[in-house]
Amino acid sequence: MTGGAGALVQALLARVPQPLRAAIDAALDDGLPEQPYQPGRTERPHAGIVFDLSARARSVPSVMSAENEALAAGLCLIHRGWFWEAHEVLEALWQGLPMNSAERHVVQALIQHANARLKQEAGQARAAARLDAIAQDHLDEAQARGWKPDSIHDC
Repeated sequence: MTGGAGALVQALLARVPQPLRAAIDAALDDGLPEQPYQPGRTERPHAGIVFDLSARARSVPSVMSAENEALAAGLCLIHRGWFWEAHEVLEALWQGLPMNSAERHVVQALIQHANARLKQEAGQARAAARLDAIAQDHLDEAQARGWKPDSIHDC
C-alpha cells in the first residue's frame, strides 16, 4: 500500500461507520486517563476502557470488518496518539485471527505502526524506523496473500 501503515490507518478509519466511531469516541473521551501511557515515563495502567475493549475483543470471533469494535477502537486510538493503548486493543483482535492469514498480517502492521510511533515519541528514531520497516513487511505479505485495502468487509 502506498504510504504504508499510516496511510492505511487513515483509509480504514474513514470507513468506520459514523455511529460506531461516535460511540467509540465517546467511550474513549469518558474512559481514557489524562495522558497516554509511555513506557518508562508514566505509570502503567492496569484497568480501564482499553482493558475493557481488549477483553470484549477476546470474547468474540475476530473478523476484519469496519464494524469490528476492536479494529475501530485501535484505529481511533492511533489517530488520537494513544499508541500503547492501540497496541493492546489491536493485539486482542490479532490473536483471534487465523494464523498466517492476510488479515493477521494487516493487524500486525497496524500494531507495529503504533509501536513505531511510541518509539518515535520516546526519541528512539532508529527503533521507530525499524518498526516502520517491519510494518511495511507485514503489509507487503498481506498483499502477497491477496489482501487489498478494499477487501476488509465494508472497510
